[in-house]
Amino acid sequence: MFEYIKNLIESYRDRLKNPILGAYSASFILCNWRPMFILLFSKSSIEDRIKVIDSKYSFWSAILWPILVSFIIVLVVPYVMMLLELAVSKASKFRREIRYTNSIDNYNHKIIIASKEFEIQNQKSGTRTVEMLQSNIDSLEHDKENLINQLNLQRTNDSNEIEKFKELLKLEKEKNDENMNDDNLGVPAKVFETFNHLESSGRLEEFYTNYDYFAAFQMNSDLIKFYRDLGLMTYRDTTYSFTQLADSLYHFLFELYFSKDVKKRFKSIIEKLNNHEVSTLRNYGHYNNRAISLEGFNQKLVADLEEYGFVERIENGSYFLTTEGLKLRNVMGILLPS
Repeated sequence: MFEYIKNLIESYRDRLKNPILGAYSASFILCNWRPMFILLFSKSSIEDRIKVIDSKYSFWSAILWPILVSFIIVLVVPYVMMLLELAVSKASKFRREIRYTNSIDNYNHKIIIASKEFEIQNQKSGTRTVEMLQSNIDSLEHDKENLINQLNLQRTNDSNEIEKFKELLKLEKEKNDENMNDDNLGVPAKVFETFNHLESSGRLEEFYTNYDYFAAFQMNSDLIKFYRDLGLMTYRDTTYSFTQLADSLYHFLFELYFSKDVKKRFKSIIEKLNNHEVSTLRNYGHYNNRAISLEGFNQKLVADLEEYGFVERIENGSYFLTTEGLKLRNVMGILLPS
């Protein structure tokens, strides 16, 4: 029971990482905290608490408002942030252009002042030579040219930075768009759609039990038709077999149902298999015959298979592939396709 609760919490925690579910959960709590507090902390009887909630709080407002708030958080907020970043970048560029213009004007003003000073000094004493003042003017002109070159270089660098910033905004927008498309929880849309269909029809566990990556086995015609309509089975090589969509759905269910420690245990076993052991597991242990011979297997591997509950020892030194062992075969087929 403790392991089941732990797996359930782990599964729910992973689902909350989805931006839509996380936003909706937070919005639902924010919009419905009053009825939740009444239900959880009121000292009245449960019947009275339900009557108060029914009389004062609308079912549709309790559901639709969180949906609207979630829509704003997931879809509108990223675009608002993008517009703010664009506004900041344009303001920064405008400020740099103003500083550039002011610097040029200051140097032009200094040149004019130097020229006027030359005229004044020449009129007052006549002792300062034209060459000295001209040298001062030339020096100022030289400084002006250097400043213009530096400012032009700075403006070029700033333009490059702005272009890089725009490119980063573009990549961020594309990333946001990808996060808001049909790729939910990192699962292809068709797998997610099939998962929802099986879950709503109450046949998800039935699929997880019937799936076998390697074996073609008999099922009733209604079940075969149901799986074929969903694209989970196809008729190939004179028999029915599961499709790539079924493989992907089973892998998704494996990742969803099991904790990180259990998945690590499965994958650690698969990584230890050599070619002979892989071939043996592929050809034995079907649903209609779970007996399997582990002759030629590494003894440490056999001990691990027994310890983790993938096989059980039976008579004559043979072994019986458990339900967990069948799941190991399926995961092995997906991770090590032939």
